[in-house]
Amino acid sequence: MAQKINVYGMLNSYAVKNNNPLVDLDPFVAYFEKYLKRAQEGEGDEKIDPAEWLERNLAPQLSSLAEQGKIAINGKEKNRICLCDYYAERVLGAYKNPDNDAALPFPDEFSLGLKIPDDQKRTVKVTAEMAAYLAEPQETDLPVITLKFPGEYGSALVLSSMIPFRLLEICMLKIRNFLQNRSNRVHVQYKLGSHFAGREAYLRDTLDQIQNRPMSCVRDMGEAGEFIFYFWTYFCSLIRSELTIKNELLAEESAVLQSAFIVEICIGFFRSRVSKAREAELALKSFELEMEKPPYYFSREAIAGFKDNRGFPLLGQYSQEELDGYIKKRCGESAVFDEMPELLIFHTGDGASWLIKKSKVIPLCIKLLAEARVPVSRAISRRWKNKLQSYLREPAMDDDGEFEKLLAHYLEEYAPVLSALFRDHRLYLIHEEMVLGQAGTSEFPRFFARDELLPLRVLLLLKRREILADVKLLLPFWNSFVSGLLAFFSRLRGKKQVFERTEEEAAKKVHVPETMRILQNAALEAEAGAVPDGYTLESYLEELTSRWGKLLNKQAKTDLVNDVNALIRDKFRQFLKTAKRPLINKNTFIILTDEIMRGSQGLRQISEQNALSLYIKLYLIKLCRKK
Repeated sequence: MAQKINVYGMLNSYAVKNNNPLVDLDPFVAYFEKYLKRAQEGEGDEKIDPAEWLERNLAPQLSSLAEQGKIAINGKEKNRICLCDYYAERVLGAYKNPDNDAALPFPDEFSLGLKIPDDQKRTVKVTAEMAAYLAEPQETDLPVITLKFPGEYGSALVLSSMIPFRLLEICMLKIRNFLQNRSNRVHVQYKLGSHFAGREAYLRDTLDQIQNRPMSCVRDMGEAGEFIFYFWTYFCSLIRSELTIKNELLAEESAVLQSAFIVEICIGFFRSRVSKAREAELALKSFELEMEKPPYYFSREAIAGFKDNRGFPLLGQYSQEELDGYIKKRCGESAVFDEMPELLIFHTGDGASWLIKKSKVIPLCIKLLAEARVPVSRAISRRWKNKLQSYLREPAMDDDGEFEKLLAHYLEEYAPVLSALFRDHRLYLIHEEMVLGQAGTSEFPRFFARDELLPLRVLLLLKRREILADVKLLLPFWNSFVSGLLAFFSRLRGKKQVFERTEEEAAKKVHVPETMRILQNAALEAEAGAVPDGYTLESYLEELTSRWGKLLNKQAKTDLVNDVNALIRDKFRQFLKTAKRPLINKNTFIILTDEIMRGSQGLRQISEQNALSLYIKLYLIKLCRKK
């Protein structure tokens, strides 16, 4: 029998008998001892001594119950025990048979014979206050809730765990009981018919559902479809308008009126929640569209500033928690097995993080490469110009490996996002997905060869020799002469060469100063007849650029001018290698211009040929003047 003794059950029975969760230990022990004696009456020879059993087992079991949180032992009065869940269990017991109580109002303190202290319950008015309670995170510190109905229509004791769905199921049973009366069903259907003209079949089916499958109505309420929302709104309004004007209500009328108050608040809350969820869903679709717009990579601050097509901030249409959850989900899963997620986070060297859509990673690389080419090239040109002016040289001028390191350094400085993309191993996987695709074809340039990223000089379309040659063209002619002397004396002393030149190049350099002097004289003579009054050479070049470079996009126009200038410089370097002094005169620039125009199909496609031809001639003159 000892194993069958339930100490907690005895405590609860004793507390219910005295209608008090506080149990004094001494009277309880006496009560328990009498129970044990009565329980052993009629049993066999094996009996236990109640006093001995209580002395041996009661204290350990009370300690175990205290550890489980079922009871609390008063620290000052160790002979007094408090049942922690007494009120909650009494309320829960009141809802054991909701079908049998469907014709009765909700239980309250009076009907249950309880007097719950204010610190053991929470009072919630069945108004907007209840809607706010539904919206907030449910707390379990006070499991007992007193729902206070409007006016003089009483209150209901419920548990927080019952709100909202278990509570709505009980409401459906009370509403079903009300509609079981045929006159009530006919009256409700007649009154609601005017609000659902043309949808009488839906109205009839919903009333049938309440009577036959009341629990399924709760599921439909949670979805808060348009018809369900309007049905319950009009139904609850009808019940309130017709029953609140009565002086006295029957028990079933009080029950259905209380249920109508609860359902009206809950259906409004569900509708609001569904509307917000739909609004958040549309806002997240707008977020996806914003991710596909330039610049394609976005910081957390930029994402917070996204707006919809009406100009309203998206943050507010969805919460920060919803956005973080959405991003976390899209960054951690893929719709197709063995593919990268749709959203990716990249980290740059300065600790910044950028969110990029997978489909935009390759286009972003192409865009950033185009934007980085000019500043990186200019930075290297300035660096090498300063070194050459100081008669210095660095390994990057002669070795492609060192040149790669220099490119990586400046790429990190001028395009940190691109540098981070190139360092990330995921770029290869994205490249294979986006470039090869399912058909094995590509509309994008290749970034990888044999699983290795192509050299930066190839991706940036920068050639070490060309940059070095362009820099040398910008230096005075005597710089090369002095550099050659330094290299010569350095070799004589057996030190490391500063510059390396072949005998053939040295022979050519002997004639460069004289050739350049003749070219400069010819350039001054040609310039005098080519630049109109009121213009300088530089200002007239800008004027001609605006004539032949007619592109609306500023960056595209800049790229076109840079490409044309690079072509002119290449042709000019080739001319210097083969120029013969006796044949150089002011017409040399006209002849060289014609050769450049004829030799480039791209230049012939520019509409303003006269302006372009004059621009090329003056740019050649400018190159000669710089030397």
